[in-house]
Amino acid sequence: MVKMASTMCASKGSAWTNVKRAAAKIHPCGHPCIGVRDETVCPPCINEECVAVDATKDDDYCNICWVEALSSAPAVRLDCGHYFHADCVAKQLSKKWTGARIVFKFMECPLCHKDTNVR
Repeated sequence: MVKMASTMCASKGSAWTNVKRAAAKIHPCGHPCIGVRDETVCPPCINEECVAVDATKDDDYCNICWVEALSSAPAVRLDCGHYFHADCVAKQLSKKWTGARIVFKFMECPLCHKDTNVR
């Protein structure tokens, strides 16, 4: 029981952090921006009503963590067009290479393997 309560408290804390880091902007279509607070340019709207049937939607899961939908935490769009949670991209870049061999694969988009550049 105590373990479950501490897990719930931890998730509440991270949810509050997500709210504080989220952009407070609204797209012209009326949907909230899923970007990071204080960004100069908000990522395009990916609400189901605004995108094509086969496009990335705000309820799709982040392809790095596979834990939460893109809309549940501030997200970024890479130059290649793929969306991920901002924190997931930051963690991936901060880990760098994880073995004895120095490789730069950590700097690539996990889906298309193009260089990671945030728009």
